[in-house]
Amino acid sequence: MGAGTTSAGALLVSALTTQQLRGEMVSITYSLSANADVVVEMRNICGRLVKRLSCGGTASGVTTTSWNARNLSGATVPSGMYLCTVIARSGDGSEARAVTTVQLRR
Repeated sequence: MGAGTTSAGALLVSALTTQQLRGEMVSITYSLSANADVVVEMRNICGRLVKRLSCGGTASGVTTTSWNARNLSGATVPSGMYLCTVIARSGDGSEARAVTTVQLRR
Protein backbone atom coordinates (compact mmCIF):
# COMPACT_ATOMS: atom_id res chain seq x y z
CA MET A 1 0.00 0.00 0.00
CA GLY A 2 1.19 3.50 -0.68
CA ALA A 3 2.13 6.09 1.92
CA GLY A 4 -0.86 7.50 3.75
CA THR A 5 -3.25 4.72 2.69
CA THR A 6 -3.35 2.86 6.01
CA SER A 7 -4.62 3.84 9.42
CA ALA A 8 -5.08 2.15 12.75
CA GLY A 9 -7.68 -0.59 12.39
CA ALA A 10 -7.69 -0.39 8.59
CA LEU A 11 -8.67 -3.53 6.70
CA LEU A 12 -5.62 -5.12 5.07
CA VAL A 13 -5.02 -8.20 2.95
CA SER A 14 -1.43 -9.38 3.32
CA ALA A 15 0.87 -12.40 2.95
CA LEU A 16 -0.88 -13.52 -0.25
CA THR A 17 0.74 -16.65 -1.69
CA THR A 18 -0.29 -19.29 -4.19
CA GLN A 19 0.99 -22.80 -4.76
CA GLN A 20 0.01 -25.43 -7.28
CA LEU A 21 -0.67 -28.69 -5.48
CA ARG A 22 -0.61 -32.19 -6.94
CA GLY A 23 -3.04 -32.44 -9.77
CA GLU A 24 -4.77 -29.26 -10.81
CA MET A 25 -5.56 -27.65 -7.44
CA VAL A 26 -4.08 -24.27 -6.54
CA SER A 27 -3.79 -23.32 -2.87
CA ILE A 28 -4.38 -19.62 -2.08
CA THR A 29 -3.27 -18.38 1.34
CA TYR A 30 -3.74 -14.85 2.69
CA SER A 31 -4.06 -12.95 5.95
CA LEU A 32 -6.79 -10.48 6.93
CA SER A 33 -6.36 -7.78 9.57
CA ALA A 34 -10.09 -7.90 10.40
CA ASN A 35 -13.20 -9.97 9.66
CA ALA A 36 -14.44 -9.40 6.11
CA ASP A 37 -16.41 -10.83 3.21
CA VAL A 38 -13.87 -12.21 0.74
CA VAL A 39 -13.96 -12.86 -3.00
CA VAL A 40 -11.02 -14.35 -4.90
CA GLU A 41 -10.80 -13.55 -8.61
CA MET A 42 -8.67 -15.52 -11.01
CA ARG A 43 -7.86 -13.70 -14.26
CA ASN A 44 -5.80 -14.60 -17.28
CA ILE A 45 -2.68 -12.56 -17.90
CA CYS A 46 -4.70 -10.21 -20.16
CA GLY A 47 -7.01 -9.43 -17.23
CA ARG A 48 -10.08 -11.36 -18.38
CA LEU A 49 -12.03 -12.95 -15.51
CA VAL A 50 -11.55 -16.73 -15.50
CA LYS A 51 -13.15 -17.67 -12.15
CA ARG A 52 -14.69 -15.93 -9.13
CA LEU A 53 -14.58 -17.74 -5.79
CA SER A 54 -16.90 -16.40 -3.10
CA CYS A 55 -15.41 -17.17 0.30
CA GLY A 56 -18.13 -15.38 2.28
CA GLY A 57 -17.53 -14.08 5.78
CA THR A 58 -13.92 -14.78 6.72
CA ALA A 59 -12.37 -14.28 10.14
CA SER A 60 -9.24 -12.21 10.65
CA GLY A 61 -5.96 -14.10 10.52
CA VAL A 62 -4.54 -16.57 8.01
CA THR A 63 -6.95 -18.33 5.65
CA THR A 64 -6.41 -20.84 2.86
CA THR A 65 -8.80 -21.54 0.00
CA SER A 66 -8.34 -23.39 -3.27
CA TRP A 67 -9.04 -23.10 -6.98
CA ASN A 68 -9.61 -26.21 -9.07
CA ALA A 69 -8.07 -24.63 -12.22
CA ARG A 70 -11.45 -24.47 -13.92
CA ASN A 71 -13.13 -21.47 -15.51
CA LEU A 72 -16.61 -20.00 -15.09
CA SER A 73 -18.04 -22.68 -17.42
CA GLY A 74 -16.35 -25.51 -15.52
CA ALA A 75 -13.78 -26.27 -18.23
CA THR A 76 -10.14 -26.88 -17.30
CA VAL A 77 -7.99 -23.82 -18.02
CA PRO A 78 -4.73 -24.17 -19.96
CA SER A 79 -1.25 -23.97 -18.48
CA GLY A 80 0.04 -20.44 -18.13
CA MET A 81 0.27 -17.39 -15.93
CA TYR A 82 -2.82 -16.20 -14.04
CA LEU A 83 -3.51 -13.27 -11.71
CA CYS A 84 -5.03 -13.99 -8.31
CA THR A 85 -6.78 -11.07 -6.59
CA VAL A 86 -8.13 -11.34 -3.05
CA ILE A 87 -10.79 -8.68 -2.40
CA ALA A 88 -11.97 -8.15 1.18
CA ARG A 89 -14.89 -5.93 2.23
CA SER A 90 -15.62 -5.16 5.87
CA GLY A 91 -18.98 -4.40 7.44
CA ASP A 92 -18.21 -0.66 7.48
CA GLY A 93 -17.76 -0.66 3.69
CA SER A 94 -13.98 -0.45 3.57
CA GLU A 95 -12.22 -2.56 0.96
CA ALA A 96 -8.74 -3.99 0.64
CA ARG A 97 -7.13 -6.14 -2.01
CA ALA A 98 -3.93 -7.94 -2.84
CA VAL A 99 -2.73 -9.41 -6.15
CA THR A 100 -0.19 -12.10 -6.99
CA THR A 101 0.54 -14.38 -9.91
CA VAL A 102 -0.07 -18.10 -10.32
CA GLN A 103 2.03 -20.17 -12.71
CA LEU A 104 -0.16 -23.14 -13.66
CA ARG A 105 1.70 -26.13 -15.09
CA ARG A 106 0.24 -29.37 -16.34
